[in-house]
Amino acid sequence: MFGHNVWTPAPHSQHLQPLSTTWVFKRSTDENREFTIFKSRLCVFGFNQKEGIDYDEVFGATGRLTSLKFLLSLCSIHDLKSHPMEIKCAFPNGKPSE
Repeated sequence: MFGHNVWTPAPHSQHLQPLSTTWVFKRSTDENREFTIFKSRLCVFGFNQKEGIDYDEVFGATGRLTSLKFLLSLCSIHDLKSHPMEIKCAFPNGKPSE
């Protein structure tokens, strides 16, 4: 994770407490019930944050309705099929441009 610049260290303040974290582990099995995939993720207890102290603004990565309508109209015009999908990990290794 350090090699991919996923996070940057932040200075610690006397009046702010760091948030607690926990590791979540998941194992997937094949048809023989043998473990084939091992995944883990670090989860932060964000419910401990206090508005105005730990954060000031909230952002949600959502698209605009006009963009969705435009894409669906293109699919209709060009007789293309569309289907919903979820992108779980958008920018783990790169720096998105503004």
